[in-house]
Amino acid sequence: MQPVRRGFTLIELLVVIAIIGTLVALLLPAVSAAREAARRTQCGNNLKNISLAMLNYHDTFKKFPLGAVCINNTCATTSTFRDVSPTFWSTTWAISILPQLEQKPLFDLWDPSKQYGVASQRQVTGAPVQIFHCPSDITPRPRSISTATRARSTRGTMV
Repeated sequence: MQPVRRGFTLIELLVVIAIIGTLVALLLPAVSAAREAARRTQCGNNLKNISLAMLNYHDTFKKFPLGAVCINNTCATTSTFRDVSPTFWSTTWAISILPQLEQKPLFDLWDPSKQYGVASQRQVTGAPVQIFHCPSDITPRPRSISTATRARSTRGTMV
């Protein structure tokens, strides 16, 4: 009588490895889809928080923040903001709602009497604020907002 061998043959081992490989290949798209769903959820939460900040601003000041404000009314009343260079802008809506987004220290660095793009304002305009960035956005991050600001960004969207 021959002794009973305990163990796997090479064929059995290769079949098991092939089955495991197939299962992993089937699970990878599901994992990627779950990650993208989480990114979309975070993007939706960011938008919700921005709209809540707008509503909180409205509750405080009884008006919504302006899209942009000209310094000392230097913009002509006949022109629109599309016609005016950003160098004459002061505060924008994104800067106005920073305190409601729990970014009060960043807001306190802003000097509304100066132009948007001057060097002293870059600490605010160049600061990446994560809530303005959607994690699933695949567009390349800008190296600068405009020639006026020349702010560098590593993550997030500039204010």
